[in-house]
Amino acid sequence: MFRQILTIGLVGLIPLFSACGDDPPTAPTPPPVTPPVTPPVTPPTPTLADLSLRGPGWFVDDPTLEVGETAQMSLYAEYSDGSETEVTDEATWASSNEHVATVVQGLVTGRNVGGAELRVSFEDLRVRWSFRVVPPPEPWRASGTGATILDLPTRITRIRIEGRYDGRSENFVIWCGVSSDRGGLLVNEILGTSGIAIGRTYSGIHSAVRSYGGRGQPCRELQVERSQGIQWSITETAPRSGNLTPSASVGNLAADEEAVRSSLGRVKADR
Repeated sequence: MFRQILTIGLVGLIPLFSACGDDPPTAPTPPPVTPPVTPPVTPPTPTLADLSLRGPGWFVDDPTLEVGETAQMSLYAEYSDGSETEVTDEATWASSNEHVATVVQGLVTGRNVGGAELRVSFEDLRVRWSFRVVPPPEPWRASGTGATILDLPTRITRIRIEGRYDGRSENFVIWCGVSSDRGGLLVNEILGTSGIAIGRTYSGIHSAVRSYGGRGQPCRELQVERSQGIQWSITETAPRSGNLTPSASVGNLAADEEAVRSSLGRVKADR
């Protein structure tokens, strides 16, 4: 009886010992792989390669200034990587002949007739620009009596218009552009001794550019219309000469033509 019990006990223990002895060993965890550190690549610093002067197209194409005229020039630095930047405060500007022309921060002003050289330096580089200063042209002027058509030089931006009439009343009309190509109504006044007239004379400074039909372009032609017996003169003035006289134009051709017809009607009724 005792032997049977012992045998059973040993047999029951065998699987337990066997299971514990068969577990495989645990493999060690490998250390993490650290990728090699690549140092950052620093691009080369661009170096100053050249200087260039830039200015108004008319001055670049024909480096000529009139006495009293100005031209604003700019300096650009060009670098080895192809980039460029405008140089402002760091540049040194000079004129080779300040009697002929002066320069302040790139603004060149013609003083007297002659030749001069614009000299600009920045860091270790220098650039030069030769130009001439010439006399201003004689002011354009035209005068006459009554209706006519005048060619106006395209350089002109302002004109002084004057008229005189000693009769009872007459309509003084001047257009920017001719009847087939109007650009604006400049003057539409009644002159004379009549009560409907503004007086015997008219004088005003007007813009010589179109207000419509090519707004901002030169008038190119002036047309004196009606104006029978009115003595008139038209003279070129400096671009900044005085304050502009209000234009008779209201901004469109139909309204301008209607305004002229209305003035003409008043003159006819006054006679």
